[in-house]
Amino acid sequence: QAAVHRRAQQAAGVNVALHLVLRDLHAPRDARGLPYANLTGTAGLLAARGVRCNGWSVSAKLLIPSLGAEGAGMGMPVDVWVVDGEAVLRRAIAAGGGGGG
Repeated sequence: QAAVHRRAQQAAGVNVALHLVLRDLHAPRDARGLPYANLTGTAGLLAARGVRCNGWSVSAKLLIPSLGAEGAGMGMPVDVWVVDGEAVLRRAIAAGGGGGG
């Protein structure tokens, strides 16, 4: 879908940021059974398919403290969605979520 959007943007002469959505529902699980996001691995798969995105839209349930820095290191800010309360919002901010994309 991202490639289709990119071609349509090029044809229209516009450039709108596209963020890849990482949901927690079908995310890989760690040894404790908790979902996690593998930004580096996902970015590699996308690049191999010629898909280019500007950032990540990540479920709050996938947050770990290093996620924001990992996305920023790729030049792809991390925005967080599904923030259900103040504690989750604080965790999102601490993890660097809210890249402003």
